[in-house]
Amino acid sequence: MATIFHNGSTVEKGSLLARALSGTWRPSPPPFCLSAIELENNGSLFLGSMTAALAWRQLRSSELKENTATQEFRQLYHVYLLRASIREHQIGQAGECLHAAGVDAVMAKGWLAAQLYPEKGLRHPGDIDLYVAPDQYQAASAAFFDGNCPDLPVDLHRGCPDLKDRTFDELCQRSQNKNIGGTKIQVMGPEDHLRLLCMHLLRHGVKHALGLCDIAALVESIPDTFDWEYCMSGDKRRSEWVSCVLCLAHQLLGADLGKVPEQARSNSVPPWMVPMVLRHWGTGFHTRGDTNIDLLHPFRTLQAIQHRWPDGIQATVHVGAPMNSLPRLPFQCLAFSARAKSYGTRMLGLQRPWSTPDLSSIKTGQEANQSLTT
Repeated sequence: MATIFHNGSTVEKGSLLARALSGTWRPSPPPFCLSAIELENNGSLFLGSMTAALAWRQLRSSELKENTATQEFRQLYHVYLLRASIREHQIGQAGECLHAAGVDAVMAKGWLAAQLYPEKGLRHPGDIDLYVAPDQYQAASAAFFDGNCPDLPVDLHRGCPDLKDRTFDELCQRSQNKNIGGTKIQVMGPEDHLRLLCMHLLRHGVKHALGLCDIAALVESIPDTFDWEYCMSGDKRRSEWVSCVLCLAHQLLGADLGKVPEQARSNSVPPWMVPMVLRHWGTGFHTRGDTNIDLLHPFRTLQAIQHRWPDGIQATVHVGAPMNSLPRLPFQCLAFSARAKSYGTRMLGLQRPWSTPDLSSIKTGQEANQSLTT
């Protein structure tokens, strides 16, 4: 469980959010632990992290259910509840489009993560993340743009970049068939899904508390048939990172690791990681903006660099370093240098905003998830 760190208000706010979210994914969650003042002063943290609906589940049976901030949480819960029904229908449509094109896909994250919670409406269903074999990517992309498929919030991935130590055939063999929206859809098996959620969370710097709640919910609900040996197989460094995330979920959110074998949670959380994550959570959600590098405007350039400077977690993953107690600055410099080199190459052609798009995926629908929090 997270403790309060007295080295900055943002870390303290992040610790408060972690304390409030502890156990919220369980069938019988603990009572809401914040006071009315703490809730009113920090309601934006729940809204920005998309965990307000989780908190509402506790608040609706507490003395704070009539609080102004609580009413916003309640509204968001009902929005998520509606979105869940709509998303299932859209998943069925997406499956039909892929079946018509003769493309096999595996779905993960968003909707599948939402199924880890005891009732609908507690988690936003997210985009429809579909992973297809590299040689079928063009056919899958065309299936969503041929005019016969409705505009859907699909995030289409070529292979599975976050699971580079797995072949797509392996993912398919381990996948499970589900009937969603009247269509059979392959969903990622629990072993691969846990590894994917951990890697995805690390790549984004563990900046969103909801992602760690997903992992805690999955770890506590895994079946007895869960193959830990397979889950922790593959690249050794990545397996160490997965182990670190599991320990982080236990330390920050009180996740029960009783079903996790010792060898899968032997990696401790480095001392710099917890305050870094809590600082992210305490800062609240914010977009990076589209500030461009402009050498004629030094201040704007400094802003762009600041927005794109990788944190210690992202840098560690980018360079493939261990999650140990050593300082992260060297890895941050290496990661930033790689981004700078890539940007410099692009600068020789067309002026573009400094970004690092994932060329292995393409969004085929319009989805403004963050608008739901306003």
